[in-house]
Amino acid sequence: MKTGERKTGRDLKKGKEPRNGKAEDVPGSGGGEDSFPELPAGQLLNPGSLVRFGHFRQGKRDTGEAVPVEWLVLERRWNEVLLISRHGLAGRRFHDRPDPVSWADSDLRYWLNHDFLNTAFSAGERRAIRLFAHSDEDLSGQESSGSGIVRDYVFCLSIAEASRYFRDDESRRCRPTEYARLGYGTEIWMLRSPGAFPDQVATVNGDGSIYPYGWNAGEYFSVRPALWVGLRLPENSGSGEFSVKMSAGGDL
Repeated sequence: MKTGERKTGRDLKKGKEPRNGKAEDVPGSGGGEDSFPELPAGQLLNPGSLVRFGHFRQGKRDTGEAVPVEWLVLERRWNEVLLISRHGLAGRRFHDRPDPVSWADSDLRYWLNHDFLNTAFSAGERRAIRLFAHSDEDLSGQESSGSGIVRDYVFCLSIAEASRYFRDDESRRCRPTEYARLGYGTEIWMLRSPGAFPDQVATVNGDGSIYPYGWNAGEYFSVRPALWVGLRLPENSGSGEFSVKMSAGGDL
């Protein structure tokens, strides 16, 4: 593939089989550790905690200032945490063309794993983000097997994940940033699961309810990115507290 050539969604689907939907460690080309400067040392990263990681525009477009991004901890697995942005960070379409499309080939997936990833995070922060392997859902809403394996650094939640990680509709409600509103973001945020028809995508409505029927994939809604971050545990730690040092992940 030539330098600068746009990759398709399927180009990220290489490597080992997923560990039942878990994040994967990715060998890096360089050593060293990178700090998580906005996270106080010893802070407990329990589900429901808020942390800061990366920088992205959140105010009016004319200011152009990137500020720290707040993330909600959804799950903790010993040396890694699943984060989702507290607010809708951008207004985007799931796909830019009115074609039947799954998450694997969507323009939103490409934007999250290229433009957003390289804009919101430093090189050190990107090395801490782990690949998340999962089964892509086909256009009927069923999980594919074998060739349907997808690996993402940044992704949207599925219907099942949005249901599992939030206790009720109220906890799923999300307010878009001013920057997201300028890009046509609303209180509705997109999931990666398909809707009732091949050109529709499931969403979370403004009241926090999951809408599996879905909206047209060419409409603008808010994007609420999710990602797995690897963390280094203190030696001989039995308290469940994470240090501020993150383990090295893979280069992008």
